[in-house]
Amino acid sequence: MTEEVKAMEPHRINAAALLLARGLPGRTALAHGTHTLSYAQLRLAVAQAAGAWLDCGVHRGEVVMLRGTHGIERTVAFLGAIWAGAVPVPLARTRTGTVGHAWDTQAPSRFILDDSRAGYANAWRDSVVTIAEWRWYLQDAEAAEPVALRETSPACWTEPRTSAGGGARLLPHGFALLHAGETALDGPARGTRVSTVSGVLRVLRRGGSCVLSPPGMVTRLEAPAVELAFS
Repeated sequence: MTEEVKAMEPHRINAAALLLARGLPGRTALAHGTHTLSYAQLRLAVAQAAGAWLDCGVHRGEVVMLRGTHGIERTVAFLGAIWAGAVPVPLARTRTGTVGHAWDTQAPSRFILDDSRAGYANAWRDSVVTIAEWRWYLQDAEAAEPVALRETSPACWTEPRTSAGGGARLLPHGFALLHAGETALDGPARGTRVSTVSGVLRVLRRGGSCVLSPPGMVTRLEAPAVELAFS
């Protein structure tokens, strides 16, 4: 367990810090193509991403949107938002309305990570942090301490399961805790292919290794397994 996790107040946790303390430091945490990050490297990257979010001005409990394919860069940004105490939402690149969800009350949201501002209405354009701008923030960011929150505090949303935005789940920080009888992986970990942030969280929760794949290239067992892990 890392010093950041030990230093948190009793009964207050940070889901990202817990997830990234669970895997062996030298074990591969994320792999995408030829790019890999060990758990030790991912912890450092996520802490720096949290610093970048804080430099942007994100507030504790604030909903932030991340659009586009969830490669390593966006996965680090997603976990960094949780580390910083924000509540990230992973959304597809399409901007189909998601009426009825919590992030609609943020319209226009203060922070949207996307490739560019192209296609956004004027009310949203100033909220967009482009990938190029995000990389600039990262260069100057210092690693941040994880923000400790109550187990019931919102940690993140999972992906919507319909084109209209339905089926997303709000996960509390407590989802990262292991239940009675559960244990983290001990020994070599076989890479698990995942195509969603939900899948990444499920694998990291057990200290496993994620192989990021395009949507539609994982088995049908992934979604039910996520439900069981977070129930």
